[in-house]
Amino acid sequence: MKRITAILISTMFFMTTVAFANAKIPEELMKYPQNFTAAYSVSMVIDDNSDIRALLDEIVGTDGLMSGTVATDFVSLISAMFEYDGKMYLQADMDSDFKKIKFSLTNSSTLSSVVSSNLNYTVNSNAGIWLDMDFSDEVNPKLDMILQSPTADKYYCINAGNYISQEDLNLFMESFNTEEFKNLYDNILHIFYENIYAEQTKNGYKISMDNEEFVKYADEILACVLSSQTGDVQASPLSFEGMNFLGKDGIQAEYRLKGGKVVYAEVNTDISLDISSIVKAIGGDWPYNASGKINVKLTEKADYTKIGQTVVAYPVVNEGNSISLNSLIENRMQLDNYESNTFEYPYWSASAYCDTLPVVDGEFYVPLRAILEDGYDESVAIDYNNGVITATSEYFAGFKTLALTVGTDKVYTDAVEHTVGDIILVDGVTYVNASLFTDVFGWELTDVTHELISNTYSVTFDTNKY
Repeated sequence: MKRITAILISTMFFMTTVAFANAKIPEELMKYPQNFTAAYSVSMVIDDNSDIRALLDEIVGTDGLMSGTVATDFVSLISAMFEYDGKMYLQADMDSDFKKIKFSLTNSSTLSSVVSSNLNYTVNSNAGIWLDMDFSDEVNPKLDMILQSPTADKYYCINAGNYISQEDLNLFMESFNTEEFKNLYDNILHIFYENIYAEQTKNGYKISMDNEEFVKYADEILACVLSSQTGDVQASPLSFEGMNFLGKDGIQAEYRLKGGKVVYAEVNTDISLDISSIVKAIGGDWPYNASGKINVKLTEKADYTKIGQTVVAYPVVNEGNSISLNSLIENRMQLDNYESNTFEYPYWSASAYCDTLPVVDGEFYVPLRAILEDGYDESVAIDYNNGVITATSEYFAGFKTLALTVGTDKVYTDAVEHTVGDIILVDGVTYVNASLFTDVFGWELTDVTHELISNTYSVTFDTNKY
């Protein structure tokens, strides 16, 4: 989990800062090499976990998980999710229109965690992905992948070229050549050029960015992306204003050049993710005194070599050291084809998200309309008339009409009576006992979750469709 978290966060900040550094500096930095080898190192360390501890104390109470009666060190466990030390090695060879791409990306990392004073562990892991793609031949496209997982001794191989339809291929290629895509790219570059500044050094350039600048430019890019999708050039209804992502040191980046090309990059990011500011900025309620701030120091370094001279190396795979995943693709395609030709409701599962999830006499009560509409979509019609609710669908199993009245404990399926517990109204929303769906519909209640940060609930039923 933390390895994935680290890679995602580091990739986001690394690519962002590379782009930010490219404004107001020589044009050659805007030309990312198409053939190169790069060695990356990524380190992410929790700088201060005191606010995490304070938030957990509020959530579970001082007599709960954080008390001396529990041996597990939950703060250390959570902190460890954000701590990471790893190295990545990338070989890439791409043509200018992205019809041909070859790359190899391997990762080695060290993951550590503290469970209690008597148990701590360190895990070393290796992973990798290799891609060989050639869409220049539209009749016989090539898309081969090899995957290496830390949990398996064998490579996973996928030869997906045979499963790419002409329609999918055309859509992929057109996405890089549309006027909208080109305009979006030009507009984003314009934002960088107009707003970001770099300090020239002896061997390259340095940039710095604080949270205010980061939010400002993130807002401009968001508005640019949304306008490209909607055609509306007005201000975006979404904004990062008021959110805190960076600490006092912000982003500090250094780029070294040789022969007009980037040969070294180092980005130090002071992440101070204030969860309360983000929740409040999107209109949510933050019921805790602690801000839920996560302070992380992220350091990324990259050495670029063999620019224009890289030959991508692939592992040697055979029947003894690999597993083909092609049969899984074929089975999935067969299932998709079956569903597209014989589709009928309900979906595989039906879920609902709500502000409250009542529990009466130890039994869950769930929002009726939300569950029905999520499971049956437009095939269900729901009518509410002065407390009397009627739902109809040709896809109900064994009946066509479901009728019930708020304040009673009876439901009727085509006039057949069932007792399922009281039907109640909470803040204008009709809630029914979960047994309505488990006993009458034949579904299975598989998940009930309370999201502590947003203080909302989710409930999911497996409809047992297959």
